[in-house]
Amino acid sequence: SGLLSGKLSARMHLCVFAVGLSAPMRQVPAASTRASTVRMGYTRGSDLLGTGPSVSEREVVNVLGRWKSYTQWNDKIGALAELDRMEVISPWSELVVDGKTGKLRRPATDEEKEMRTPARSPQRRAWCQKRGLAQRYWHNANVGLLPFKDEAMARSVGATAAQLNREPISRLACGVVFDAISDGQGGIVEFGLCDERRATYQRPDGTFDAKAFGDGVRQATRTIAVGYAVYPGILNVIFAYVGYRIDAYHLIVEAAGDFVSGVQTSWDTTGAASLAAPMLLAAGYVYGIAMKPTPTVDAAATDVRYQIGERTARLKK
Repeated sequence: SGLLSGKLSARMHLCVFAVGLSAPMRQVPAASTRASTVRMGYTRGSDLLGTGPSVSEREVVNVLGRWKSYTQWNDKIGALAELDRMEVISPWSELVVDGKTGKLRRPATDEEKEMRTPARSPQRRAWCQKRGLAQRYWHNANVGLLPFKDEAMARSVGATAAQLNREPISRLACGVVFDAISDGQGGIVEFGLCDERRATYQRPDGTFDAKAFGDGVRQATRTIAVGYAVYPGILNVIFAYVGYRIDAYHLIVEAAGDFVSGVQTSWDTTGAASLAAPMLLAAGYVYGIAMKPTPTVDAAATDVRYQIGERTARLKK
């Protein structure tokens, strides 16, 4: 049985890898446009089966058509204007603090927790800038701040630049675009490579090259699939082989039998009292979940500051 488990595990990862070669692009009906009646739907590179949420060509173009170089969303735009002025001197985080005392006054909201991701810390920013790396976080955060002016790209999806400029940016589309550019699900990509891959998604006449972009997304999926095949795929095969060598199945059956025998002996000895301890533990666990207090939000504590250690970050003069 252990050998069979190992073979099934290996076959499963090979199947996932094979599926990844063709995912994550599928045909979906398009919104009414003049360009064509069918558009390609793109899913995230990590969606190996291509069955998750997808974005249309129009949504992808609405992201790509706003920039041609990483500098447009990576230099002096949005929060980066202030972030690049901060001194990088110690570990960093963001806390919701009282505007007067500087003390933590309330739990952070989901939006504020997302803001505290290490990807937007001045340390990560400085590290990436020094090594010539563009970050996924700032791409996703700042692309929507750029205007859409590329008429040729807009024409590819039967729209005008003004129409796409008014449409909101899809966060999923930002993720799909960076998957293709980064060749996977990583959070960084070299400056030069970023612009080089972005240029390949546009034909010489300036229109969107759906085939080139689809190839980029599929390559990202292949990279991720290979990663999963190596880890945890190889580990699973190793565990299955070791289980086969030590006859893990019979060891588990014997251990289960010993457990059932112990429970039966305890019941015969103490009766229902043997269930007291497990029931108390279960009741305590359920009570802890049910009675978890709801955080009280102090409306007065709305100031979100950069924190360095116990001090507020200083701006460079």
